[in-house]
Amino acid sequence: RLFAATRKAKLEVELVLVDDFSGAGTEETKAVVQELRKEGYAIDVQVRMPEQGKGLSSAVVHGLRLAKFPVLLCMDADLQHEPESVPDVAGPVLRGEADFAVGSRNVQGGTAEDFPLHRRIISWIATALALPLTPCRDPMSGFFALRKDTFEEGLPRLNPMGYKIGLELMVRCRCQRVKDVPITFRDREAGESKLTMKQNLYYLAHLGHLYWFKHAPLVLLVVFLCLAMGSAVLFAHAILQKLLQRAYPCCYRCYRCYLRLGRGAGRRRAAAARMPGKCSDVKRPNYRLTAKQDLHVATGSPFDRTSPVAHKIGDSGREEKQVNVSAFSFEKKVAKPSTVSFLRKNAGTGGLSPVEARAKVKARMSRESTDDDLLVSKPKKVNAFSKRSNPPNTEFRRFYERADLPVNVDQNGSVPKIAWKVPIERLDFHHYLPLFFDGLRETELPYSFLAEKGVEELISFGGPKILPVIPQLIIPIKMALNTRDPKVMVRVIRVLRALVVADIDQEGGGMIGQALVPYYRQILPVFNIFKSKNTNIGDAIDYSQQKSDNIGDLINQTLELFEIHGGEDAFINIKYLVPTYQSVVH
Repeated sequence: RLFAATRKAKLEVELVLVDDFSGAGTEETKAVVQELRKEGYAIDVQVRMPEQGKGLSSAVVHGLRLAKFPVLLCMDADLQHEPESVPDVAGPVLRGEADFAVGSRNVQGGTAEDFPLHRRIISWIATALALPLTPCRDPMSGFFALRKDTFEEGLPRLNPMGYKIGLELMVRCRCQRVKDVPITFRDREAGESKLTMKQNLYYLAHLGHLYWFKHAPLVLLVVFLCLAMGSAVLFAHAILQKLLQRAYPCCYRCYRCYLRLGRGAGRRRAAAARMPGKCSDVKRPNYRLTAKQDLHVATGSPFDRTSPVAHKIGDSGREEKQVNVSAFSFEKKVAKPSTVSFLRKNAGTGGLSPVEARAKVKARMSRESTDDDLLVSKPKKVNAFSKRSNPPNTEFRRFYERADLPVNVDQNGSVPKIAWKVPIERLDFHHYLPLFFDGLRETELPYSFLAEKGVEELISFGGPKILPVIPQLIIPIKMALNTRDPKVMVRVIRVLRALVVADIDQEGGGMIGQALVPYYRQILPVFNIFKSKNTNIGDAIDYSQQKSDNIGDLINQTLELFEIHGGEDAFINIKYLVPTYQSVVH
């Protein structure tokens, strides 16, 4: 029904199903998808394992990130949303009339079949609570469409909770033009409702987060007004108590007795018996003001002394007094000798005549002053090939130290290996691949070993999962190359060579090399500096060539792979940033 409706509207679509792993149910879903793909339908299923996340909202965000077309549409898979309404809901976004389109039950032409009364009441209340956040008439709907660039712009701000992901996207992505499209909301043909009291509480917490995000000053004003009103009530209560105490002390004492006796009816009657006229038996408290006693800091005695002197206690616990400096003489000052003035070997003047001694001392002092000048004025030697700062603050190190990475070092054999706690096929490459690339600039074990081997195996088994993650890999690659550490650079260049050819054996492959072309400006400037860095050793043997550790040769081979697999625009972009590069294709 979905593909028939979109073909009739002349729309090219791709259907992405996001399914949380459920054992036999997941395998059955995969089998149905395989049959549909054999019939020519563009459909894919993404299975999430429990460790990769749970819940509807995170599943929707995961599916939207994987979609490849510029317009994204979300709908339920239980046929509550009619597939024939997809062209109508996506139409305003496709035509540029709206930033966000919602399939709505609450506009003219929209209906909800077999919707019980209590569900309608809950929906009305939830919609009313969300009115200050969005102009949408049905923000509870899970049938919506938006542009992918709008979604990616708001992706860093998303914090989905519960099931109302449409409201989250409208507010966090700052969608100004929202269009309600009338639809018919059917009764579900499979599954059951997940609306529970827990989800209602999640929705209220979600509203609180969204109100703080969009109307933070208003929320602060309301909180301030509530605090101000509470403070005013407490202040008025205190003033009234003071007035009552001064004007009618007997009534005030009875009032205090009433508060102390409690809330019970019997206690109230007991308090009433102590009303005015019968207050003689109430013991009046004796409030007498006494002056603060002045205690001596040393003895703790409060008695007066003959000549009070202001003392203060020092760090040692004893009283400190000012020192009388008249007992000291400041006429003669003795400077502490430094090590420079001490005699060194062969620096003495013993056995020399006065003229020779003076000449020797003068020459020594002149030589020492010249050495000091040279020491101060000598600049630090820095060139283009010097190592740059590489602090150990990578995200890879942080995640590994708190045991959030599914890897460890296997020391069972003679050569250490990397051991995966989870099969690589089940990993979320959008999350883990950038982390491992960030660890490529590590220089300490085991971080450098795990990062390098982990990237190699992720690239080997990644397949089509690598291409969508390319934009997230550029910053870690750039930071690693900018360290200008030869060991780090060799590691990164090897990874780049493997990355370019990772998908050439697959159907429709060869796209990773083309996807890297727009990012040459971030990667190739360091290549241009080190391209000709080959040590001239004459007829000696350079073992780094056998081990593929020679940076100049690695850079030339990598540039050739970039040109071969980067498409028709690769050479001109390489030539612009590395002028000395010679084409191997043209």
